[in-house]
Amino acid sequence: MNGENIAVPAAYESADVQEADVIESGGQGSVHVTFTDEGGKVLNSVTTQAAQAADGARLVMKAGDAIIGAPVALTALESSEVSIAVPQGNNAQDLRDAILGH
Repeated sequence: MNGENIAVPAAYESADVQEADVIESGGQGSVHVTFTDEGGKVLNSVTTQAAQAADGARLVMKAGDAIIGAPVALTALESSEVSIAVPQGNNAQDLRDAILGH
């Protein structure tokens, strides 16, 4: 992903999304994602696992069949909200639609 090798897990955990909104600012797009209560618990669990793994362990994120990101998880996320930056040249609306299953 983006020129880096990542190990794709054998299985993924699904985190239910309540809403996702596109935010455009200064030519940079992002998608602000709010998870359901259960989805937030999954997010906390998987970020805890990634943070406790070896240095540089990445949290591989998918929307549908596409890998949409693989950030390093330094600490567990306690919030049920995240913002995903969209690289220039990519469409934030397309990412939002993929996250919501459209």
